[in-house]
Amino acid sequence: MLIQEKISGAETLLKLYVAIDADLKALRPHLQARYLPRDPRGGTPVLSAAEVLTIFVWGAWRGLKDKAKLYFHLQTYHRPEFPTLGAYRKFVEATNRYSVELRALLALILHRNRHAQGQYPIVLQDSTAIAVCHVARARQHRTFREWARKSKNGMGWWYGFKLQVQCEEAGRLCGFDLTTATVDDRKLLAPLTRWMTEGIVVGDGGYLSQAKAKELGARGVYLLTATRKNMRHVASQFQLACLQLRHRVEEIFAFLKNAFDAVRTTHRASYALPIHLLGCLLAYSLYKSLIV
Repeated sequence: MLIQEKISGAETLLKLYVAIDADLKALRPHLQARYLPRDPRGGTPVLSAAEVLTIFVWGAWRGLKDKAKLYFHLQTYHRPEFPTLGAYRKFVEATNRYSVELRALLALILHRNRHAQGQYPIVLQDSTAIAVCHVARARQHRTFREWARKSKNGMGWWYGFKLQVQCEEAGRLCGFDLTTATVDDRKLLAPLTRWMTEGIVVGDGGYLSQAKAKELGARGVYLLTATRKNMRHVASQFQLACLQLRHRVEEIFAFLKNAFDAVRTTHRASYALPIHLLGCLLAYSLYKSLIV
């Protein structure tokens, strides 16, 4: 069933706002120290953080792939729910203002997903390409020139970044990281599994490393990867079942790219890409917790 069909009910938007507002109220005491001082000469924002994040997630669920389409959709169909929407310029400023709340809310959801795994979790980890422009136009690209790099995977060359994702058996996010395209996947094993005291990490052949397996095994984490064709390996039925769960991560990548348009080449500011990816990850996490 499509996302639009599952969220077609009128109560879904209210349910989403209530869930986001409740979490932000719990996080507010921890976020006070991170706020930058406001200029007293400026006005007071009319859209709250809960409203902006609700709009973020709702727009991703509805397949509205840019802020202009999202704004005019709200103006047309949801003006009673957001009476203080204001002009389009103010709306764009509001979507960029609450990045601290966006990161904090996503971190809270990841924390809940991690602690719901039990004593011996099984997590799946993989990476995907986040292109910022066509590789043939890399020399003319300016927005991410300082950070974007060329790299190659099974689909060919791309220019941009790499998104590392970690999830559990049901597909709920447990961790993520955004790196340059040339970073080795194995370098993200230790940072993304720091929360685990024991358990199993399942990855593809790109995570195959005897040194990393020993490093993780020293603290009770078992690294399970697919072996290469020239390597002899006799796997048990349990190991084969764990390896067959790797499609969960691929489903997340397909969800983020096809439903939420996580990969786009229209960013005109360096801060736009991380905010957009955080919004897509938050939309996916809330979809898994509230709708599915």
